[in-house]
Amino acid sequence: MFDHSLDNRGRMAVPARYRDVFAGGGVITQSADGCLELYTAAEFDRTAEDLTREPANRQRGRRLRRALYGHSTEVELDGQGRILIPARFRDQAGITGQAVLLGRRECLEIWSPEVWESESTVVESEFRANLEASSGEGTA
Repeated sequence: MFDHSLDNRGRMAVPARYRDVFAGGGVITQSADGCLELYTAAEFDRTAEDLTREPANRQRGRRLRRALYGHSTEVELDGQGRILIPARFRDQAGITGQAVLLGRRECLEIWSPEVWESESTVVESEFRANLEASSGEGTA
């Protein structure tokens, strides 16, 4: 987990350990959980493939595509290893001057500190129960 500042233009530094991964750019999208998700282009394509299995000739399929692609945009690293987070994305996630960045295997999540504090409380309270439930699978 990393705490980051955004400059007055909405740029945020990507941690040095992830810069090579995002050297070719990435895709930022709005999450249903209240954060932003930063994907590599390849990982975004894999995620999009999973989410768009519903055929486009069905309303649900069209709506999933609208939600995914309408709330996503490509981003590039600048010379200082920063990405520009568009204002509408920052506004949606409540991100002003500070952000919390954490890895989620398939992407990086970008949270407003206040929203992350609330979410992390839920995550921590459910963590043990989720571990217990998953470790009990397959046993009689």
